[in-house]
Amino acid sequence: MRNLIMAILERDPLYGNRLCSYMLHHEDSPFEVQLYLEHPVDGALLAGADVILDGVDDDTLYPSLPGERVIRLTAIPVSEDIGGRFYKYQSADRLYQKALQLLLDRGCRIGSRGGRQECRIIGLMLPCPGEAAFVKLGQLLEGSGDGAPALYLPLHCLSALSYLRPQETEQTAEGMSDLIYLVKQRKENLASRISVMARGDDFRALLPALTPEETGEMTAEDWHFLTDQLRCSGDYERIYMDAGGSFLPAALAGLCDECRIIAGEDPLSRQLAARAEQLLEHMTGGQA
Repeated sequence: MRNLIMAILERDPLYGNRLCSYMLHHEDSPFEVQLYLEHPVDGALLAGADVILDGVDDDTLYPSLPGERVIRLTAIPVSEDIGGRFYKYQSADRLYQKALQLLLDRGCRIGSRGGRQECRIIGLMLPCPGEAAFVKLGQLLEGSGDGAPALYLPLHCLSALSYLRPQETEQTAEGMSDLIYLVKQRKENLASRISVMARGDDFRALLPALTPEETGEMTAEDWHFLTDQLRCSGDYERIYMDAGGSFLPAALAGLCDECRIIAGEDPLSRQLAARAEQLLEHMTGGQA
């Protein structure tokens, strides 16, 4: 995957250099950054930019910048919803996440400049929940990635987390209920919020939702938004979305890179696993 190019148009050398340094050195940044302090810049130099941060904001100098690739910055505190400008002196991380979201909105796949493996989203089902299946799940989560912890998102309120981490069953911290609310609100910087909410060392996890109805209220658009945000994170190589004893939502199954069924070795577990495998293959067209 080629590196993505970010062009920064700015007049203030101090601000421009600081912003350039932040974008270059952000962990797992996919960007090669080009800073321009003298204007106007030849349009041919900007033609290959995937994202343009326009801190000059002068239509007489740049009358034909492609709107789908431009984030216009202003020194005047404004609401982003008014005029489409972005206040340049707020959090640089918000601006970074805004740039990633701009790419995702255009269908770009985002890797990392350091060549790190792209994030894989894996759907899980446990058709016969119990100790044997939970042990297998724990081994899967703890053995994921090359030194990078996996992220575990329990979609069902009766999740394996109560077995794997009984000390974290109390609903005193943020969890899937909070994540679903943020998704519904289309909150930006969702990946960073998840990193703050998740717990654990051997693998990171959110607490399960309070009720099964909350996950059931997720629409296809909600699943698209969530998976896009997760893919732009760069924090995890593997993200497991566990439907537990329920079936994966069809919209989510189609967005996963892989779907797995985890079950014990007893006859009933194997029978239910085979049946779930057939249903999953039918739903995904054999792509599970």
